[in-house]
Amino acid sequence: MDRFKSMEKQKSIVLLHGAIGDHHQMLPLATLLGESYQVFTPDFPGHGRDTINNRLDVDYLVEFLKDYLNALNRAPVQIFGFSMGGFVATLCASRYPDLIGSIITYGTKWQWSPEIAEKEVSMLDAEKISAKLPEFANELDALHSGIGWKNVLLATKNLMQHLGQNNESLELEMASVSIPVLIMRGSHDKMVSREESLAMENLLSGGVYSEIPEFIHSIEQVDNILLLTEMKNHGLLE
Repeated sequence: MDRFKSMEKQKSIVLLHGAIGDHHQMLPLATLLGESYQVFTPDFPGHGRDTINNRLDVDYLVEFLKDYLNALNRAPVQIFGFSMGGFVATLCASRYPDLIGSIITYGTKWQWSPEIAEKEVSMLDAEKISAKLPEFANELDALHSGIGWKNVLLATKNLMQHLGQNNESLELEMASVSIPVLIMRGSHDKMVSREESLAMENLLSGGVYSEIPEFIHSIEQVDNILLLTEMKNHGLLE
């Protein structure tokens, strides 16, 4: 933790949303950070109002993030990534180490396999969601006016299957990341295990794991003030 406290603070921060979300997931945290930071909240391709690409893989998302950070011209930046956003940021840091100064992740799933991918994919059935969770379906429909929410689910299935097929090689790449990476997870997160988060802490030379009691996976349902406090306690935020 001391190495985190000694690092030079970044005044710009990029907040990355999770799969099947968009930048709106990040707005409550962005509001809190806006007093001290210049905050950027991009939408990943194929999400929100974006009309590009309904067949995504993690390489495509990394290239998007690389181009986005280059366009900002603020390197090295600090990144907060929720779920998928944390995975993409960490992989981007391994491929383009000069762009990112530090990473904070929350609820990022690190361990993938074909079996894990298929389990996650089974929960993205649009017809079942429409029938059993109509309010959630309506929320997704309102959120993703670009390629449409059902296409977002299809794109996310492609992404998860790609992760399942390539996890070992992606893990080898991420092992090269040496910048500070704070790996946060809620103790009640049913998607992300403590074991896989600790394994990532051990893999990364600058990795630190932090478990927040009572928090769940969904960032929309966590207390952002407590989340911000946890980040500050580790010296990564002012």
